Amino acid sequence: MRAMTARRSIPLLAMLGLMTAGCEPQPMGWADGRALASLDMSPFSLLPAVTVAPMPTAVGAGFDRPEGLSASEGQSFSVGTASRGYLVGGTPLRRDHEALKVRPVSIQRRAIHGTHDVIEALERAATAVSRRWPGSQLYAGDISAKEGGDIRHHASHNSGRDADLTFYLRGPNGAIADGPDMEVLDRDGRTPGGLVFDDARNWELVAAFLQNPNVQVQWFFVARHLRARMLTYAKRTGADPRLIARASATMRQPGDSSPHADHFHLRFYCQLEERLRGCVDTGVRHGWIDTFAAEIEVEISRIVALLRSGGDEEKRYVIKRIGQLALSSGARHLEPLIEDPDPTIRIMAIDTIAFLRGVRTPPAWAHLTDEDVGE
Repeated sequence: MRAMTARRSIPLLAMLGLMTAGCEPQPMGWADGRALASLDMSPFSLLPAVTVAPMPTAVGAGFDRPEGLSASEGQSFSVGTASRGYLVGGTPLRRDHEALKVRPVSIQRRAIHGTHDVIEALERAATAVSRRWPGSQLYAGDISAKEGGDIRHHASHNSGRDADLTFYLRGPNGAIADGPDMEVLDRDGRTPGGLVFDDARNWELVAAFLQNPNVQVQWFFVARHLRARMLTYAKRTGADPRLIARASATMRQPGDSSPHADHFHLRFYCQLEERLRGCVDTGVRHGWIDTFAAEIEVEISRIVALLRSGGDEEKRYVIKRIGQLALSSGARHLEPLIEDPDPTIRIMAIDTIAFLRGVRTPPAWAHLTDEDVGE
C-alpha cells in the first residue's frame, strides 16, 4: 500500500476510512509517522499493567540492560522482538545433559541462556531423538546472553527465543558421528570431511519440536536442499500429512543471512505470559498457532480502564500499550481518542489505529512488523 504521511489534520472521510477498515491485519507499509516519531515503542516504555492502577512507571534503561521488570524464582520470560529485545530470568543450558550438549564456543561467548520453556523444549527434543537412536547427541550453539540484548555474530538472538543447533550426522560407515562443529553440507548432504546429513534423526528433531504442546515454533531456518531431504524422508516413511505440512511451512532458508547449510536456527513464538509482559512476535503467524487473542483482549480491556481518569499521561500509555500488544481488534478502543482535545493524542490515536489495521507503519515502529533476521 502507498506510504502515507501523518498530518496534523486529516479529512473526515479519511478518518472514517481508518475506523471502518477491516480488522484483520494486512502487510504493513512505511510512512513518516510524524506523530509516532517520538513515541518510544521499546518494551521499557511499555511495561504491562498487572492491575488497572497504579499506572506502571516508564523505565529508561537500554535494551541490553533491563531494569524495572523482574522474574520470580524459577520464572523467565522474553521481552521485545527477537532482534530488539531482552531476556529476564534467563535459564542456562545444562552442561551435564546426556542428549543435549553445549558448544564450547557458545560457552565462551556467554550466549547459552534462554527462557525456561525454550531450554526445556531443547532438552525434550534432544531426549526424544536419543531414545530412538541411543548415542545421539545434539549440540546447542548460541541462544542469548543472560539478560538478552545484542550478541556478537547475530542480528537476532536478543530475547531468549532463538537457538542454533547442530545437525545430526553419520560417518561414511553409517555410524553416528555427532559433534560440536558446524560444517557446511553440500547439495548431497555431505561435509568436506565426508560426514553425511542424517535425514531420519534430523526429521525426528523437527517433528519433536512441532509436536511439543508447551511451545510454538515459528521458524526452522535451514538450507533448502536440507529441508527437501527431510520432507522427502517424512513422506517416504508415512509421517502424518498435517505434521509434514507444518514442517514445510516452518522450515525455510532465510533471505537475509547465510543459507544455514551448517546448522538449524530455531525460533519460537512468545508464550502468553510473555505477550502480556511485552514480548512481540513479528513476521508470519502460522494458521495453526494460538495467538492468545482472547487473553490479550482481556488485558486490553483492563488497560483501557485507565482512560477513565482522563489524564493525558494515561491516554498516551494506553495508546502505546495497545499498539505494542499488536491485536487488530484493539484499534476500536482508541477510536474515541480521535476526537481528543490534545492534538498530539489525536494523531497518536489515528496513527496507532492505522498501524493496527495494517494501513501503514511508522519507521519508529518498524521493529514491531515483519522481519526475517535469520542470523
